[in-house]
Amino acid sequence: MVPHHLIQACFQQFRTDYADSRMMTNVTEHRKQGQYVNGFNTMGLIVWSFVFGVIFNKMGEKGKILIEVVTVINEAITATIDMIMGYLPIGVMFMIARNVLEIDEWETIFKLGMFIIVVTTGL
Repeated sequence: MVPHHLIQACFQQFRTDYADSRMMTNVTEHRKQGQYVNGFNTMGLIVWSFVFGVIFNKMGEKGKILIEVVTVINEAITATIDMIMGYLPIGVMFMIARNVLEIDEWETIFKLGMFIIVVTTGL
């Protein structure tokens, strides 16, 4: 829940595994082994976001400046993603067009065209 390194929590999460080891006697010892694996530590990021939000709120006027900085960064990222999503249909169209041009059967092209019309109408 509380990552050791905030930037690392964006890319890796800590996972604990239990390893069994047999000793020379008939006793089995269970040991915990921890390691970092790829993936987001979502809970850790949520906890740190909450902590930063509370701290910024308690800072008063200086905290509002930091909140504005974070808000501007959020708006910039949102604008970038919107721009990418705007060009995404064109890129997908050209990826599909290459495969369509390789097809010699008109029936398959007709089915693909009908699929495009149905999806466009649905959207």
